[in-house]
Amino acid sequence: MTEVSDWHPSTLKAFVLKEGNHCTKAVGKVAWNDKLMQPAVKCINPGWDQLILREKKALEITQKAAYNALSVIQDGMKGLYLCATKC
Repeated sequence: MTEVSDWHPSTLKAFVLKEGNHCTKAVGKVAWNDKLMQPAVKCINPGWDQLILREKKALEITQKAAYNALSVIQDGMKGLYLCATKC
């Protein structure tokens, strides 16, 4: 690929109007957004799987805590109902 500074002004305009994703005979297919994102993707990818695992574990812990809290509330309500029906 040639340097952007070597491109004809109309080619530059076409790429800008098509949000950086365009193809010409002289330049070929270029996706500016993909090129700009490559460094960020390389930086983020190594830790992504670890992040997902940590989030799944955190969600599992939160779900168990919520279930336990609801069970305590349910047991308390059963106790109140039994007390109310006996008294």
